[in-house]
Amino acid sequence: MNNKAQFDIGRRHGLLLDICADRDLDRTGIHLAAVLLLLYCNSKTGQCNPNQELIAQEMGRTERTVRYGIASLEARWMRQVRHPRRNTCYEWNWDRVSAEEWQSRAEALLPPRAEAPLPPRAEDYPSGPYNKESNREENKEENTHSGVCVRPPRDDKNGK
Repeated sequence: MNNKAQFDIGRRHGLLLDICADRDLDRTGIHLAAVLLLLYCNSKTGQCNPNQELIAQEMGRTERTVRYGIASLEARWMRQVRHPRRNTCYEWNWDRVSAEEWQSRAEALLPPRAEAPLPPRAEDYPSGPYNKESNREENKEENTHSGVCVRPPRDDKNGK
């Protein structure tokens, strides 16, 4: 009987070397992959479950940088699996399949994303909060201090 874990350090290291050889990946993605594979990858399941704040601390970077690294890895090497009321889990492309096949697998497993609503356009609100001209007139009266209207400094070139 083989007692060796399915996702032992040798297999994780091999995947990391393949990720490092990917010319489409930037340094942030490679750094993130190293942290996740070498520090947080479960030897039995191959999953990683740290939150982004913890990953950022380990990398010495911000959470925004971590999100950027995750986005770069998701094209081919990793995907986030979000579970309701549980931590987010990161799954790896252990089979090293192509980016197209990896994305098609992700689309088959994940429910379709709801499209984000488009922001309102100024044309939709001619006199509303998105109309710059009407807001200028209204704000002249609101931007007062002690009854004196506050105006921007004059432009010396045209005297306005």
